[in-house]
Amino acid sequence: MDDDGPHQRFAYTAPQFDFTSTLTYDESGFVIDYPGMPCACTDPRAAAPGEMADD
Repeated sequence: MDDDGPHQRFAYTAPQFDFTSTLTYDESGFVIDYPGMPCACTDPRAAAPGEMADD
């Protein structure tokens, strides 16, 4: 399977759950795309560390 730019992609199968998908990992080895699972998303409107957010 081809990688997606800097991200590695792997085919994943869990037969006991009848699940097959492509998982995408970042440069650190963390899964960044796991279909069917919620993700921790960053709000682009959030303030950078040390800055105050606009209300």
